[in-house]
Amino acid sequence: MRVAVTGVGLLTPAGTERADVRARVSRGESCLSAADQLGSPVPVVGRVEGPRLRGLLTRRKDAKLFSRAAKLLLPPMIDALGAWEGDREELGLFVGVRREPADGGEADAALAACAVDGRFSTEALAGRGRALYPPLLPLKTLPNLNLAHVAIQLGIRGASGTCAGGPAAGVAALVQGLEAVAEGDCPAALVGASDSSVRDAFLRDWARRGMTDVPGEGGVAFLLEPPHAPGALAHLERVRGPAPASGPPPHRAVLGHLGCADLLLHLLLHAESVGDGPHVRVVPQGAW
Repeated sequence: MRVAVTGVGLLTPAGTERADVRARVSRGESCLSAADQLGSPVPVVGRVEGPRLRGLLTRRKDAKLFSRAAKLLLPPMIDALGAWEGDREELGLFVGVRREPADGGEADAALAACAVDGRFSTEALAGRGRALYPPLLPLKTLPNLNLAHVAIQLGIRGASGTCAGGPAAGVAALVQGLEAVAEGDCPAALVGASDSSVRDAFLRDWARRGMTDVPGEGGVAFLLEPPHAPGALAHLERVRGPAPASGPPPHRAVLGHLGCADLLLHLLLHAESVGDGPHVRVVPQGAW
């Protein structure tokens, strides 16, 4: 089972150009910076500057509904789609997201108001807690919202799916897109993942889970088409057996751990095959 990769996009602490990011990783040139949170349990993070969404949105006010991960996903999705001229009514869309989208601290005031004598009170939640809860917050934290935002902004209405979890989520989304194109469910598929673990609520969760890698953020996207599509940068294949063990991806020491986008970045930068659950192999072409 094989498809062509005809477009790629990425957004990382080292920038958006694959060659530049790969070179910085190869040189071990750190893009890490100090965590913003005073007394943070994690001293350094891999932070992305921006991104600026002005000019990318159909309506500027839509940005109010974007989580940090959604903001990191849209630019690489646009870059990967490029000048594709097919019917977006039929274009597939598959997205990897984190297992439990955090709210970035927007609900902290509401939760604090629900504490009575040091214990959580459902009565307070129904009263003053509800009054303080941001009404638009669920539109940022629902797992399927990253996919929805991309679909709305780019007018994509074909086969779609969201995979939630750790690093395997991005690979699972890639496999779904690969299979959808290979089996003719859609003429092409836009596939990607994005994540962020560099802000207060995320850092607390990172420490609670005992993660040892440096937390980072970023997004990665691929445009997949049938194997005979012109302009292929590479081909992807579904691997039935286990992926080879190769240790932690080298980019983590330079950019941080990109969560559910981490293995997709590894695949885009330098891997021949990757797996953490579903497995895929990249077969490079000259332009890759």
